[in-house]
Amino acid sequence: MLAKRIALFVMSILIGLAGTTGTLLIFNVDPKHFAWSNTALLFVAYGVFAGVWLDYFLGTDLMKS
Repeated sequence: MLAKRIALFVMSILIGLAGTTGTLLIFNVDPKHFAWSNTALLFVAYGVFAGVWLDYFLGTDLMKS
């Protein structure tokens, strides 16, 4: 179970990073002009969204139903 939870956190971080990078590239936005706080919020939003679904699919039960 611990390995699944570690995998969940690692995958959530990677998906958050990939989603943020992809969004910035698609809209051709430089993080300097987009503001670092907005970039961080975008990263957190993607990571949490991925974490919720990964918790469901991996069955780690971090979020109780």
